[in-house]
Amino acid sequence: MSNMHGKRSHHFAARLALIAAAVLVMLHTSASAADNAADNATLLAKLHAPETAVVAPWSGATDRTLIMWTAKATPDPKQPDFGVEMVDFHLRVAQTSTGRVLQRQDQRRVFTSDAIHFDGVKFDMTDFVLARNRPAFAVRIDYSHQGCDSMAQSDLRLYQVVRGRLRQVYAQAAFDESQGTCDCSGAAESENKLRVATSTTNGQADLLRDWREIAHNEGMVGEECVDHPVQKTGSVPLHFDGGTYRE
Repeated sequence: MSNMHGKRSHHFAARLALIAAAVLVMLHTSASAADNAADNATLLAKLHAPETAVVAPWSGATDRTLIMWTAKATPDPKQPDFGVEMVDFHLRVAQTSTGRVLQRQDQRRVFTSDAIHFDGVKFDMTDFVLARNRPAFAVRIDYSHQGCDSMAQSDLRLYQVVRGRLRQVYAQAAFDESQGTCDCSGAAESENKLRVATSTTNGQADLLRDWREIAHNEGMVGEECVDHPVQKTGSVPLHFDGGTYRE
């Protein structure tokens, strides 16, 4: 009987140890998240950036943090917008250890929001090492439209630091896109993915744009909407021409 009691005590102690270890991990994770949030808030305040700015570590570059935000553009009487909302875009690369801004880019009235609604920007944190000491990062710009004819679209821009300045080296509208209807008359999806190739052109690695498209051939069979999807895939090489990537 005492042996059984000893085993139960041992198992109970082991469970307590596991619970304590889990609590410590949770506390450490919470503390790290709080520290990161505090660091980000300090950085944004230093940059006079809004609290809604997107902040991310540039995993492909040492001691670098990426920051970007958008803002409604001030109306320009010389450029009438005819009721379309114009959006400014601000992008920064900061030194993580000091918060010092190393590169910046400000684009005025670069995005529009009307029937196709501008939803915001986000970082695509895929690592792109295009040449020695020349990493790149991607930004996605999201749009959508809601209604019987609905759509969602994500544009992509690829940036590098070249001679100390931010340079956009690739841009593709509707990099990912989906369209649909409410009346069973068809839908479509397309998505792309960039990856680094083994070949090079003009001193930088080539890229491959892998694509996938699905056409939803919908039709009514009695009272049921029946879908006959057709999928296509492929890959397109992108070569660096000295300034940008082209297909």
